[in-house]
Amino acid sequence: MQSPHHPQVSRRNDGRWVLNCPECQLDSCNRAVPIGIGLPVESEYIALRLQENHVGPTRRQRSVQAALRPGS
Repeated sequence: MQSPHHPQVSRRNDGRWVLNCPECQLDSCNRAVPIGIGLPVESEYIALRLQENHVGPTRRQRSVQAALRPGS
């Protein structure tokens, strides 16, 4: 089973946005880095959508459930 990934969106000095994933970059010696990782994009919105896609629906669903839990 693949370990969870923790991609981070950051802004570059040139104003573009980039999605970095340390887990993918460490594993890149064994396989190709997924599309979108390390790719500079013009908008933060696109970078955040790439991040959501990379994390996947299972983790996204768990984070929504945790936010909706009473007492959180």
